[in-house]
Amino acid sequence: MTGRTGRLSNGTIVAGFGAYLYWSHDEGGSWDGRWITDLPQTEGPVNLRAFGVSEDQLFLAYDLTSLPRIDIPNRETYPIGIARSDDLGATWQGSLPLKIPAPYTFLAGDGNHIVSMPDGTLVAALDAANHTAELFKTGWLAQAFFRSADDGETWGDMTLLPDRAAEVGLLPLGGQRILAACRGMSNPDLGGKTVQLRWSEDCARTWSEAEQLTWVFGQAHGDLARISENTIVAVYENRYFLNEPEIRARLSHDLGKTWEPELYVIAQGVGYAGSVGLDDGTIVTVTGDGEMNDGGPTGRGYTLQAIRWNPSIWPSPLFRDKGNSCLKAVSACRPMICAN
Repeated sequence: MTGRTGRLSNGTIVAGFGAYLYWSHDEGGSWDGRWITDLPQTEGPVNLRAFGVSEDQLFLAYDLTSLPRIDIPNRETYPIGIARSDDLGATWQGSLPLKIPAPYTFLAGDGNHIVSMPDGTLVAALDAANHTAELFKTGWLAQAFFRSADDGETWGDMTLLPDRAAEVGLLPLGGQRILAACRGMSNPDLGGKTVQLRWSEDCARTWSEAEQLTWVFGQAHGDLARISENTIVAVYENRYFLNEPEIRARLSHDLGKTWEPELYVIAQGVGYAGSVGLDDGTIVTVTGDGEMNDGGPTGRGYTLQAIRWNPSIWPSPLFRDKGNSCLKAVSACRPMICAN
């Protein structure tokens, strides 16, 4: 289940997951939701490709299913647009189809981010793929960063991070600075299907070399959230090839430069997570809880869970939760030492 989470200026927490939108007016204590429907240039519900929250608006990238399909063999692919809503998804205004950058042949996304910079510029991260290139090789996949300077009405000023990243989560750090949590390519090389961190000082136009946050294949799909002025949390799956996967988290107190050794296991199952930080240090993490068997999904439909946790008072009765949560702290570790 793909998705991400953010907070409106009035304090409402909003989570976009799959074809659904959920929100909480009481800091994650209770939730309402709706199917994401009636998007411009669509027929029926569609899964979101990227999601973001900015001030009083929601943004999501999605397939424009009322337009002709893109001619990609063995793949149902459509043009992608970005819609915005200022009424919690009751109504949406859409953009024109995003331009596919050459030599790539289609756009995609799975839990990618849309963020707002301090100057009001919006940045959307989407996967750009070339179906004619060899899998995992040069020219097959890139991360495309689209920008909007008019509150999401139009999107352009596109730049690429080729051959190095997919399913990117973004966290603005002030000014033109952005921290990205990138999923590496799904290959056996170091960095394949792990979380890699990159920094940009120019609004996602250029990027630093990657630094590993996770080291084991399948510890991927990272999400970043700011908890205080200098503290951020990274949440990701511990997924392949496990029958008991889990959602994990780590903390940094210097905006991602270094990371604490503690590793928090906050939920069982698989599902792309999204988090927001509250004023008292509590973190609200929303995630799917898909099951795995023999290294693959069981086919059971995903359900969604919201977990409130506060690492500053860990462990506490607050964390002796029911259901699928399995809150505990263990030591973080290096490659191949703790694949499970």
